[in-house]
Amino acid sequence: MTIRKTALSLLLGLLLLTIEAKSEILRWPQLCANGTLVVKNASNQNLRAWIQKFSDGRRFENEISVRAFGKAEFPIQSSLSEDRFSLMHFSSPQKITATFNCEKTRLSAKSHSLEGGVATYAKSDLDENKIWFQNLYSETNAITVDYKDIFGKTVSSETVLLNPLEQKNFKTALPESAWHSLKISAEQRWTSFSLISSGARAPQSVQPQTSAADLKAIYFEVGPRDGDGDTFIARISDPTMIARARELVLHPEYEKIVFAKIEKGHQGYNRNFSKTEKSFWSWSITEVTNFADIGSTACNGMPQIVEDDVDLWVQNPGRICFWNYRIKREIPLHEITQEAP
Repeated sequence: MTIRKTALSLLLGLLLLTIEAKSEILRWPQLCANGTLVVKNASNQNLRAWIQKFSDGRRFENEISVRAFGKAEFPIQSSLSEDRFSLMHFSSPQKITATFNCEKTRLSAKSHSLEGGVATYAKSDLDENKIWFQNLYSETNAITVDYKDIFGKTVSSETVLLNPLEQKNFKTALPESAWHSLKISAEQRWTSFSLISSGARAPQSVQPQTSAADLKAIYFEVGPRDGDGDTFIARISDPTMIARARELVLHPEYEKIVFAKIEKGHQGYNRNFSKTEKSFWSWSITEVTNFADIGSTACNGMPQIVEDDVDLWVQNPGRICFWNYRIKREIPLHEITQEAP
């Protein structure tokens, strides 16, 4: 397959007008340079998806189609260890699944959409346990590995620093007899797989991680106008804007778009509540400036579109006004911190 470079952001902007505001990014560990991605469609409709390749700071993509209840195979080729791949689609989660099979070995890995949280891994069947990490943040990311005993008590911890968007095979430092499971967390967005003799496996369990909340602010979840999909959080401190947001929660028929300035980094609160791990985004709102009926095409998009080009978005336009998104609810502080009420 030849992966061609296209104006993906423009394409996605057009798609926003015709599809629901939901997306899923599937990833797999780079177990070998060349292999085949087997994509299965569990729905009764033909589905489109995009195989994305990130290399040397650039993004390339190839649109694919998979027939209803069918599967298709696509060759994946890489000449650099820095190359990263993913599969993006706009159907409901689990409608499309993907497995990467190495070309010259029997190694294979089922993809998943984990993008943070706290992941727990049991020991693998290898003599030397390894975890494949990928930093999904465009700056340095600190990943913490906690070694747990059979009772869940931490017996040791270590920190792994990953460069922007770096991939790494992490080898456990303690002998296997000294721990029962591994718990993985990170400061910013990340993903991981446990390497096993047949390839790789997903975490045994995933939970959200805790965070801090500003007691002087009010938090609101912003989500797709219709149906399910990725959500993000608006933190509002201005009393006038808080009152207007609460009015929109009570009167969704007003159909107002959220206008806000953004910055890079989740600032400890901006999560995707639609995911099990309630993963942090790589961006956040600094100020909600307005609620209005219509906005510019320059600030229209989706959370994932901002995520994929966060460094560009925070510079230009530096704001968001997602046409298909609305204020959905006020969020209690215990949900922001992910602690029991």
